[in-house]
Amino acid sequence: MDITTTLLGIGFFLLFMLPILWIVLKQNNHTKYLKNSLKNFGKTENLEFSETEITPRIILGITTNKDILVFAEISNNKNNIDFQKITIDKNNKFIVETTQTKGEGITYVALTKQNNKHKPIVFYHDDTDLGTDALTCLQAAKKWEKLLN
Repeated sequence: MDITTTLLGIGFFLLFMLPILWIVLKQNNHTKYLKNSLKNFGKTENLEFSETEITPRIILGITTNKDILVFAEISNNKNNIDFQKITIDKNNKFIVETTQTKGEGITYVALTKQNNKHKPIVFYHDDTDLGTDALTCLQAAKKWEKLLN
């Protein structure tokens, strides 16, 4: 009876833990894939990144001499990551845009260039980022605003 109880306990433990471990492993592999994609893009464009970050919505990288920002939106299509480059000049500052609604909190967080030639780098949008914390995305956007200005 003692061995049966132990085997049942181990069986239930594995029944509940293996799916969680599989999800964590799959997420880590996805993150490694995204980092490698950014590195490979840097190699093809002769760019070396000093700072990189992967958020639930975007991939960001800044070159070592802080003159080029590379970013891409993360989509469900793994094979198609569309990296974009923005040249950083000290005359045009990057600013964090946020939208808040009464009662709902932050609904939109983006990093935009003051001259508005480029589309905003969206860190959080309430309609599509259901499982993401808006304040965490706001902190990431402010971090990148400091890095870029």
